[in-house]
Amino acid sequence: MGVNMDNKPTNILLVEDDYTTRRLVEKVLSRPNQDFKCALETASTLSSAIKQLHKQQFDNILLDLGLPDSSGIETVEKIHNSSPEVPIVVLTATDDKEMELESIGHGAQDYLVKGTDAWEKLVPRIRYTIENRRAVKGLVGSYRHFRWIVHDCPSAVVCISTQGQILDFNHKAERLWHCKKEDVISKNFFTLFVLDDDKENLRADIQRALSGEPFKNTKTSLTLADGTKYSLFWNLDRLGDGEEESTSVIAVAHAVAQKTPIKNDFFLIPGLAYNPNFEDTVNMVLNSLCEIMEKIDDATNLAEVVSMRRINKGLYETNYNHERIPHKNNAAIERLVLSLMGPEDLSS
Repeated sequence: MGVNMDNKPTNILLVEDDYTTRRLVEKVLSRPNQDFKCALETASTLSSAIKQLHKQQFDNILLDLGLPDSSGIETVEKIHNSSPEVPIVVLTATDDKEMELESIGHGAQDYLVKGTDAWEKLVPRIRYTIENRRAVKGLVGSYRHFRWIVHDCPSAVVCISTQGQILDFNHKAERLWHCKKEDVISKNFFTLFVLDDDKENLRADIQRALSGEPFKNTKTSLTLADGTKYSLFWNLDRLGDGEEESTSVIAVAHAVAQKTPIKNDFFLIPGLAYNPNFEDTVNMVLNSLCEIMEKIDDATNLAEVVSMRRINKGLYETNYNHERIPHKNNAAIERLVLSLMGPEDLSS
């Protein structure tokens, strides 16, 4: 069985101009006593190798650095640029540590010096480079998925360094503060987005998070240029490296719009029709539902039922309804109020 989990042969491209080496590699890869199955294709020049890479998908490339039309690091670079997802094992007669490091730095995953020892290592090295590339690809996929979750989540997410610099800033944070990520990266979070009255407490909570104590629901305030006010409830947790050293804090904010208090007087409801913004009107109605329900529970006699009908009539007939609130939206308010009355009340 080869590296592929579905038992398909591992597709390998051998880029080598020396006939003897090609035959030797073919022999090594086709040994009957090894648990490895591959399909080997060959190319004797860089140009022919690139053409094959464009036509066919390969799992691994065995690359000689000395080809008729290319030599040295340039060969690795061009092959890697042609198929960056395919792992490369360099096969060369040159035992040069500096060349080895350069090859790996320019896209190769491994470097083997031709000889008896190299042929014994060839199959394990091919397997290792393929599995390593798959692992890296999986990590990159996980990272991208995480980034997608963070940047599209419904809460504002800000990554803050130990010095208070903004390291990351998601889409919700951009919408909340009306700014672009590229304009705030590396700038001081406290200077840009925290009111003076909130700075001391938030700094203290972030320090607690950095010390390993996750902190929830620390509160700050936000006032936008248009006067809109929000309460921000922050969840804070640290991000650390492999040695558990805190490098930054991930701060997730849930924004709650601050509402204007409504007087506890049910008979102020007709005044809602004077609000020129229908959305605000509905929000005010919803904020008053508790008071409405309390009053409806007391509406047990004819006089109060008549009062309810008078309120409904006022909502429907006021001149401001036709000028500022569309008829069907006004009807929605009417239905909302009437739906809160029981059938026995309406039948009176």
